[in-house]
Amino acid sequence: MPNQPLPQQVTVRKLVESGAKLSGFVADVRLPRVVEAVQQISAQVQADLQFGMDESNKMIIGVKIHGSVDLTCQRCLDPVTVQLKIATTLTVVAHDEEARSCIRSHEPIVLDEGLLNIDHMLEEEILLSLPVVALHPKVSTDEISLVEHEGIERRAARGLDNPFAVLKTLTTEGGQE
Repeated sequence: MPNQPLPQQVTVRKLVESGAKLSGFVADVRLPRVVEAVQQISAQVQADLQFGMDESNKMIIGVKIHGSVDLTCQRCLDPVTVQLKIATTLTVVAHDEEARSCIRSHEPIVLDEGLLNIDHMLEEEILLSLPVVALHPKVSTDEISLVEHEGIERRAARGLDNPFAVLKTLTTEGGQE
């Protein structure tokens, strides 16, 4: 992909008529809703946009997005990197009623006056692709050490400190026993 920024706004009809392809990157500052939803954008967002017509003579936009973002793992609260590999086809429609009746194999996109705000469209696609709950991949039991995995009773039998022993000292010091 070329290392140039994508324009913020384009006229779709002209690009469809010429069968144009736009490739480039989008700076983080142009994606404020994505920046707000993630810890950080860890790899620059690259996009390929292919404009054309489908078999039913509707304007379509082929969209491919690559990059990566860091989210908060909901198990350990550490950052987890999520790869963005998005590929979709959008059907250009003029209003919501046309969107309801369009072919279900493509996502509809409603354009105001035939102008496409590339930043807004990329934000929508990225936000829709993010996981509802970000998690690190599960670790197999072979990778977990015995001390991390064993129960409190087994730890005590081996002479290891009980992590809850401090609670007993707190209750006896306060006279709560």
